[in-house]
Amino acid sequence: MHVCVVFWENVLNGVFLLAELKKAQTKNMPHRTRPMTALLVFTGLNAILVSTITPVYDFVCFLRFWERRRERLRQEREPTLLKSSESR
Repeated sequence: MHVCVVFWENVLNGVFLLAELKKAQTKNMPHRTRPMTALLVFTGLNAILVSTITPVYDFVCFLRFWERRRERLRQEREPTLLKSSESR
């Protein structure tokens, strides 16, 4: 029982010290926090990224590389398909 009480006293003291430290840091903060500006910048960057993802996706997905690769793979598979159909 005594260990539990000591434990919780230490926890409360730690919380109290953290609160005091945070309060001291906010008094001596060298800059102002601007949550609205941060929110607007975050939203603006997300909007820009979302609007640019479609052209990038289209560019990557419709490269001629994929068409050539698909054709090469089809040509490599064709002989094996013919062999398996002939063996039946």
